[in-house]
Amino acid sequence: MEYITAQAGKKMLWVEAILMKPEIWRVPDASEEILGIAVYNGKLVVYYRFDCKQEALCGILVRDDGGGVYGIAAAAVGEEGLSR
Repeated sequence: MEYITAQAGKKMLWVEAILMKPEIWRVPDASEEILGIAVYNGKLVVYYRFDCKQEALCGILVRDDGGGVYGIAAAAVGEEGLSR
């Protein structure tokens, strides 16, 4: 099985899943960078908002080399061609 991976400093990240309209619950008094939490495969996942100020239309779940899963909230998901 192939995975999308990313190197972040000394950490390796794997894209675990891309979910459409994940059910994310707000966390009272959470920092501005946290959109909320959700359940994925029976475990709580923290979703980070980056620039997503509204409802997350999709969630990108990444797994780090320590086994932790984190969510990135996004307003849209799509495909783009890259040129150098």
